[in-house]
Amino acid sequence: MLAKGRPVMPVKPMRDVQSWQYTGNLYHPTQKPISSLQPLIESFTQPNDIVLDPFAGSGFTCVASALSGRHYIGIKLLAEYHARRVA
Repeated sequence: MLAKGRPVMPVKPMRDVQSWQYTGNLYHPTQKPISSLQPLIESFTQPNDIVLDPFAGSGFTCVASALSGRHYIGIKLLAEYHARRVA
């Protein structure tokens, strides 16, 4: 994770090891669950911040950002992944 400038550290730092809910990777081979991404985004960004995911994969970082009230930029080169729609 990278941040521009000198971001303020979270008031409640997260543990080094986070629980993980396997999603079955239906949309991308390295898909991460929104339930794991959202706490990270909310800990290290503020509402209306921009979250950049240069390897967006299934786009779930972008979904978690939107659900957290953040803007997002997702980059994915392979059309087979960014053309998919999550039901």
